[in-house]
Amino acid sequence: MDPSVLQFIAGFFDGDGYVFMTKKYELLLGIRQSLDKGCPSELTHIQAIFEGGRIYSPPSDGKKGNQRKSWKLLYAKLQAVENILTYLEPHCILKHPQVSCALQYFRNNRQNRVETFKILRESKLDYQGVPIPTSKLTTPYLAGLFAADGCVGIYKSSTHNGELKASIAKKNCVRLLAEIKSKLGYGNICAAGYISFSSSYAMTFLHTIKPFLTSSKKLAQVELVEKTIAKYPAKKPYQKRSSEEIAEKDEVIAELKRLKRE
Repeated sequence: MDPSVLQFIAGFFDGDGYVFMTKKYELLLGIRQSLDKGCPSELTHIQAIFEGGRIYSPPSDGKKGNQRKSWKLLYAKLQAVENILTYLEPHCILKHPQVSCALQYFRNNRQNRVETFKILRESKLDYQGVPIPTSKLTTPYLAGLFAADGCVGIYKSSTHNGELKASIAKKNCVRLLAEIKSKLGYGNICAAGYISFSSSYAMTFLHTIKPFLTSSKKLAQVELVEKTIAKYPAKKPYQKRSSEEIAEKDEVIAELKRLKRE
């Protein structure tokens, strides 16, 4: 299988995936995403690569502020779970301890159930001590992580009428963001737990990962900002902007927000 495909899925899995053992000691592998309209295309893409799996939308938990529809790609058959973990193990970073633990469970003929249950539960809660091999921070991996936890937009401020920004959030492991910044050579780490790329750096980052994106929604966002920035290159704060540019960027901002919601 193409290594770049596996690296993308590993990045996406590090963002939204999990390995879980139920109280009945059933080992499951899943990926969860939220989308208001239709099933996330990343899930159907991964399901097409790793056959088996079931995509469904679990009932809402009813909590206030959690209105987006949740979707899951779930693998419950042991052979499928083992196969997928074997493919992802060389490429995962944050979820590597979970993946390795589950694979060890299979190698031990599923005898160490209680220990595996405990390790999987604990590893879900703490990513601060996870080793981060920079060799795994490939462009496809970053594209997968962006597809899971990233966003792109054009933002207004007191000095910019439409500054391009892209970001990846990872509150549970800021060290990973720091390593991404070191690997790329640009980006700002924000206290809220995300790495942000602005203006030309944002465009450079998006150009780099675009060939590996599989989501029609993410691609639509990237292509929209590319088209807008190409038409209206960045200006200095003191340079006057036409009413046409202001109006069109307002429309783009609204469209990006709509794409993000859906």
